[in-house]
Amino acid sequence: PPTMQDIDFWQGSLIPDHPIRAKDSRDGRYYSVTKLSSDGRIWMTENLNLPGGTTLTPTDSNVKENYTLPASSAEGWDDDDTAYVYNNSTYGGYYSFPAVTAGTIFGPKVEQDNATSDICPKGWRLPTNDEYNTLITAYTTGEALTAAPWNGTYSGIYGGNELPDFTGLYGFYWSSGVYDTGSSNRLYFNSSDAYVDSGSWRSGHPARCIVRSPDIIITYDANGGTGAMASQTLPDIGGTLTANTFTRDGYVFTGWNTAANGSGASYSNGATYTGTSTTLYAQWQKLYMQNITTSSCPTSRTLVYDSRDEKTYYIQKIGLVCWMTSNLNIAGGTTLTPATSNVSSNYTLPASSTAGFNNSTKAFVYNDSTYGGYYSYVAVTAGTNPSTGNATSDICPKGWRLPTNDEYTALKNTYTTGATLTVSPWYGAYGGYYYGGSATGVGSLGYYWSSTADDSIFVYRLSFDSSDAYMVSSSKNRGTSARCISQ
Repeated sequence: PPTMQDIDFWQGSLIPDHPIRAKDSRDGRYYSVTKLSSDGRIWMTENLNLPGGTTLTPTDSNVKENYTLPASSAEGWDDDDTAYVYNNSTYGGYYSFPAVTAGTIFGPKVEQDNATSDICPKGWRLPTNDEYNTLITAYTTGEALTAAPWNGTYSGIYGGNELPDFTGLYGFYWSSGVYDTGSSNRLYFNSSDAYVDSGSWRSGHPARCIVRSPDIIITYDANGGTGAMASQTLPDIGGTLTANTFTRDGYVFTGWNTAANGSGASYSNGATYTGTSTTLYAQWQKLYMQNITTSSCPTSRTLVYDSRDEKTYYIQKIGLVCWMTSNLNIAGGTTLTPATSNVSSNYTLPASSTAGFNNSTKAFVYNDSTYGGYYSYVAVTAGTNPSTGNATSDICPKGWRLPTNDEYTALKNTYTTGATLTVSPWYGAYGGYYYGGSATGVGSLGYYWSSTADDSIFVYRLSFDSSDAYMVSSSKNRGTSARCISQ
């Protein structure tokens, strides 16, 4: 006859659907094992009776490290966190839940659905709740469960008395399921009923084992992202998925799916997975500026999308302010709406052109592939052109706005020169400015509009060169760069 440790899932086709005897190599005891036609699984059809005092090892048992069962005893059985064993000549072994799980489940509730170590032979394990429920579907009462092929017993419950209680009336068998702190799931039956309920960890229940299915192999696919994640091996009952480490510029990770396009089964990050081996594809959602708030602003430089035109920009929280760290480049000719822009009514930017930039009451735009957009003050304030105070409308995305004079002053007081403003974390640009159809200072001077008007002709802007940075009141007709901050 084979040893129980020699029977695995792949050899299941060799096991007939009637009992055979198989030896547990740990103590030489023989058990009846059967492949049930109801679920196709190989079950022990006798109660496990591994003696107290036995040392289990990963080579012969379903454990990850050596574990020694306590000696068989009628003493104790009064503490949920203690392993107890009582070996009975009629009904086999009675084990508390810390004992039947090889000392792995005790104390505060373990954050797992099923014990992954137990006292079953290697290649076997405790049945799960679902597997017991499948058994109950086929054999609906104790009358059926105590007959062939499963041959259960009305073995009652052991709690430290000279003899088990309720023998001949009730049957209880531990499942691997953890219910809550101090209690776990079990199969219960009487002559007319059967179901899965829960019992305290200190309770003495028999155990039966089921042959493990093949391990579950999870392959992780970045699905457009970058990085590497090793394949994960889970036991056949499933387990917790590896936390995502893939990244994708301009996107936020939203979970896993069994289909690359998201049409399959979905799993959250770190979810419990049960099933068969599969590839899980990272699911991504574009990170739009319009959905960013100061509180959600990333503290490192992060790529995001502008939903108005799908252009990408970098943003980062610097101090307490969420800044764009690249220049705005909303195209000339774009119509801005309150749904996606910082405007109270629709506004259409003029077409991009280097001409103009010579009238303080007109809007001018030039879109440059290197330095981004150049805007007159009328254009950057979406045609509102206040003569005093801060503009309340502008061409920034919804939820963003132009920085005020005070906010730029605070920035330049921290980063005091162009040499510090053009590197991390603000990454400013020496874009110069446009006036009268020509550019000035490109490559050596940086200028950025604030929202703060000085009067009807002049407005404050941040100005810098390699050795200095300052706020200056400048004519509204200049074509100047723009950046936005989260409101």
